[in-house]
Amino acid sequence: MNEQGPINYTVIGDHGEVLHGGTADQLPNVAGVIPHAQPSTPSWWDGERFVAIAPQPTPFHVYDWPSHEWRMGGSVELHREAKWLEIKRAREDFILAGVLTPFGRFDADDAAVLKVTGVYAALNDLPAGWTIDWTLFDNTAVRLDKEQFRQVAMAVLTHATTAHGIARDIRDRIEGATDIQQILGQRWPTAA
Repeated sequence: MNEQGPINYTVIGDHGEVLHGGTADQLPNVAGVIPHAQPSTPSWWDGERFVAIAPQPTPFHVYDWPSHEWRMGGSVELHREAKWLEIKRAREDFILAGVLTPFGRFDADDAAVLKVTGVYAALNDLPAGWTIDWTLFDNTAVRLDKEQFRQVAMAVLTHATTAHGIARDIRDRIEGATDIQQILGQRWPTAA
């Protein structure tokens, strides 16, 4: 028994990894015991002191003890699934941001496309001088005549179609990728 009371200790692995720590009256009789030492944050032992481990960059990173660096982990298929979810979110964000026209920014989500399509289909049957008051993305209203509405309808439909086309192209590249880095390199364009 230690005359000074319990001793804090940490057991270190071959590459400086902290295997476990504790407090005991006597130090465990195992290799790698560092007396009076317990790191307060995730760390590794460099032979003289504990060195903090940087935060995990992504859920896919795995800490490599010999190099003391985070390395990309996970299967190619796992990364494909995660990247496709990221791209679908970006596609929806793009669509939900609406489309800017000379008459203002219009909603371009599924409900807006359905409404625009319905009015567009009836335009040729509407009387001369017809107008419609349409609520914009910011909840203000604009009055449009037939020709202006045709322009808006084309812009809204093109916006949604463009978003899905971009997503399909990226999906094809994700599916065709042969390694994780190729998958991670796929991004939604910033100026779509």
